[in-house]
Amino acid sequence: MGGEELRGGVLMIGSLFWQVDKDKKGDQIRKNWREQFLEIDSVVDVEVPIRYGRLSHKNKPTECYTMVIDKSLAKENYGKAKVVPFINGAIDISGLVELTHEISKAEGDGEFFIKGDRYPWCVCGILINPSLEKTKANAILDVWGQKLKENTLSYEKFIENPDIFSMDSNGQLKIIWPEGLDHLDVLIATSTKPEKYSIIQPDEVVRLLYNRPYFHPNRANGIRTFQDDGILMVEKSRINKLIADYADVYSRFEVLQKGDFSALPGGDQKTGVIAEYYAKCYIENQFKVNANYASSGSSWDIDFLLNDKKIRVQVKGVSAHSKTRTIAPLRLKDQKGNTSFDLLYLIDLDLNFKPVGLFINDYKTVNRRVTKVTQGRLGLQGTKMIDTLKKRGGSRCYDFTENKVAELLKALGD
Repeated sequence: MGGEELRGGVLMIGSLFWQVDKDKKGDQIRKNWREQFLEIDSVVDVEVPIRYGRLSHKNKPTECYTMVIDKSLAKENYGKAKVVPFINGAIDISGLVELTHEISKAEGDGEFFIKGDRYPWCVCGILINPSLEKTKANAILDVWGQKLKENTLSYEKFIENPDIFSMDSNGQLKIIWPEGLDHLDVLIATSTKPEKYSIIQPDEVVRLLYNRPYFHPNRANGIRTFQDDGILMVEKSRINKLIADYADVYSRFEVLQKGDFSALPGGDQKTGVIAEYYAKCYIENQFKVNANYASSGSSWDIDFLLNDKKIRVQVKGVSAHSKTRTIAPLRLKDQKGNTSFDLLYLIDLDLNFKPVGLFINDYKTVNRRVTKVTQGRLGLQGTKMIDTLKKRGGSRCYDFTENKVAELLKALGD
């Protein structure tokens, strides 16, 4: 093998693009593979026919639905995936084969082009730019067909129905060449076997969503499908029901916690968690971005990118169950003297933990008011949330003028 050089890249539709480890925590197999073979800084967004359809890790605690290539999808249902060029630019067919073996290893379960001991679950496919000379394209396909046959048992099953992998018998993907890739000759991609031909419904995807990180990391990395909106809607509905159930249980606890001889001692609540969830929904709906919960130890709760700038949001929530309306302590600067947040979201919740008030303050506004009210202290303690429904109260440190709860309720689907 050898011949003329080809310009190419890898089409990645899921965790191959963002996952660090493969078999065990810390092995960094996928991260190392990307850094060794791909020009990750030159990634290109493309539209291709992808959807959630493979039941991965079936009957295991980490079982969840992962991505498949589906040639039957209409153009309007195409999703967003990533193409990353080869790190050394152009390579010959031998280099293409070697790189595909490395992709196969990063995918897992050996280095054959067809993966599976007897029944194939994944096939390394090739997509050729239709403008590439016919003789070059045929040379690639001849080699590809031979490489597929190396896994003899699985090849016998694959050849019975290559269509299920959206391929022909030579492993050529039967999808349209993505727009914006005229500078490339070939794309390599791993295509996994779907659970079934029919589209998986959103509630079924959500049922297994939290068994392991997949759907949300995909979205965080810009990988999307036409199913995403439905999945998010079902997820949001389930969270809203959970909050309603929590409100009911909380009220029952309150009854047992009242009086000098109560059956239960006083306890904590999840008000802050609920408020942060509401804030994240608002941000994602309002700015059409992906918001992230901050890591433990951060001085803010949520961050997101807006016009390539990182925005840090601190969230404070108080429910009508709080008799004092006291807001949790707010720090204005971290230990190094840096500002602790860019925006402060103050969220007022009713007895059912539904939002009745959302008030957004920027850091400068809060800091200016703090200087006037607390004579320059760097932290706030004992401040009060406004009682939105009764239109009273609320510490002067904050601006409660504009209530954005209507936009928040819209983001929550209410």
